[in-house]
Amino acid sequence: MSAGTAWWNHVVGVDDVFTRENGTRTFAVSELMVRPPWRKTGTAELLHEELLRERPEERATLLVDSRHHRVHALYETWGYEAVGRTKPFDDAPVMTAMVRIPAAAVQS
Repeated sequence: MSAGTAWWNHVVGVDDVFTRENGTRTFAVSELMVRPPWRKTGTAELLHEELLRERPEERATLLVDSRHHRVHALYETWGYEAVGRTKPFDDAPVMTAMVRIPAAAVQS
């Protein structure tokens, strides 16, 4: 995320220090999908882990519809933690903002 990103603007529950971006702090995961034949096979997690494996950022973030409890729980098993809630635009559902520190960043 670039410095000055609007990603965090409507997230309730996080402070200014947490949301401060510099262009290399946070990678945003958006729209990870797998086709029906590969759902519930672990493919989404494998793709996600490969996506983050060599990312230089210290953390990753994503938004999940707050009504989708099973998806929220799945992301928790992938190491994400809920940090706040947001409604990024007027006709959007309330979303949970989640953050994870990728293993590569922890090992650095």
